[in-house]
Amino acid sequence: MLANRRIVDNRGVDLHCILVLRIEVSRPYNPGGRRPTPPMNRSTLRALDRDLDGDVVFPGHPGYDSARMLWNAMIDKRPSVIVRCLSDSDVAMSIRFASEAGLALAVRGGGHSVAGNSSCDGGLIVDLSRMRQVTVDPRSRRAHVAGGAVWADVDGRCSEHGLHTTGGVVSSTGVAGLALGGGIGWLSRLWGHTCDNLASARVVTASGEVVTASERENPDLLWGLRGGGGNFGVVTRFEFSLHPVTTVVGGWLKFPWDRARAALETYRDVMAEAPDRLSAAAILTDDRDLGPVVALVPCYVGRTDDAERWIDALRAPGPLFDDVGEKRYVEHQTIYETPPPPPMGHYWKSNFFRELDGGSIDALISAAELEFRPGLVISLEVLGGAASRVSADEAAFAHRAELYNYLADAGWVDPTDAERSIDWARRASALMEPHLSPGNYVNYMSEDDQPDPAERVRRAYGSVGGARLISLKDRYDPGNVFRLNHNIPPSAAATHQ
Repeated sequence: MLANRRIVDNRGVDLHCILVLRIEVSRPYNPGGRRPTPPMNRSTLRALDRDLDGDVVFPGHPGYDSARMLWNAMIDKRPSVIVRCLSDSDVAMSIRFASEAGLALAVRGGGHSVAGNSSCDGGLIVDLSRMRQVTVDPRSRRAHVAGGAVWADVDGRCSEHGLHTTGGVVSSTGVAGLALGGGIGWLSRLWGHTCDNLASARVVTASGEVVTASERENPDLLWGLRGGGGNFGVVTRFEFSLHPVTTVVGGWLKFPWDRARAALETYRDVMAEAPDRLSAAAILTDDRDLGPVVALVPCYVGRTDDAERWIDALRAPGPLFDDVGEKRYVEHQTIYETPPPPPMGHYWKSNFFRELDGGSIDALISAAELEFRPGLVISLEVLGGAASRVSADEAAFAHRAELYNYLADAGWVDPTDAERSIDWARRASALMEPHLSPGNYVNYMSEDDQPDPAERVRRAYGSVGGARLISLKDRYDPGNVFRLNHNIPPSAAATHQ
């Protein structure tokens, strides 16, 4: 039975007593079968409730369905307990409660994980979505960001000072998930990925201890957080380095399908010579107004007259649609979000690759031509620049030599389209497979990618980085409490997948 002195009934009346509700746990967490799952009794629930700053939601609560909803509508999980945290102590209590009650633990920042890692069936969610504070110190050029913030929160506050850090290309993306998994964005070539700009973090560990990771305190943990995902604890506060930027030159260049090859070749050739100030994506999709297109989406940070040479070079194949011009950076950050789509299911297949040659261009075109339908998108993100000059000793994110990231994004609104859309993404990626590198970008991995933990770690981090991350896991989470993610298992034999 569950309850909380802050819980209200449907009339908005405070319930001052502790309510007792039976919580059914579909798959209780029972480490190695070494101890039975404790009952969800009154005393354990009171322990969770007693000093909580936030509140608790559970099945049957009027806010339960909205609280468990994620960005990816394909994911439909039913946790037993959702703790909507407001403080570090809330997070620590939630971790202890889940351990004592034998519940699997998921952590939700922005809820944007395509794999659904920010929820679970029958377990407990540490929900940070109410912890969204952002403060900016323009003198030190640092932003302090709470663990539940999304990139719209950060970009909006930073824009007041003409300072920004590399963020997600969709404003509703959670800061925590993006930063901890790497963070490819429009500013990656100029200032490195999001994780490269992480100066410090406050972390609640599996034991409930609150630690700081910085260059001076626990520097190995800071290294691991720069790309190692949520494997070591719950980050409740991030500190990011900021850089001066107000306006960019960006927008859409959309080319008809009969110029697809020319557009991709132009993209390759221009970006091979481009300065770090220029980033660009290439997108193959069915445009609702123009039909099948290859779209190039440049973003140049700097003066418009300096950008003209490079943008004109990208225009060479002759776009049907061209709205590239000077705009505020925060406007360009939402370029993929107009108009806002309805809730959609998403399935992604992604890999890095190093060379956009004739063979890979042929494969991209063939993959897109498997089916043209709005919602089916193949995109390329160009890498290199400053992000390629970060050493393996500075960050766990390992993919510094690759020049592109490939993503097949199958999106759908109608649930009856799910199977067909997923099949498209898999077939498209099978055509691309001979041209892809072995490396995976963890932020783009769907639930069924690399189910074998050893292979997942190797492909995501390499053998050297993977070994170092396992050592960190042994130190901060030897029991694999934080396993509902793209997991780095501890070296102990009793791990829980």
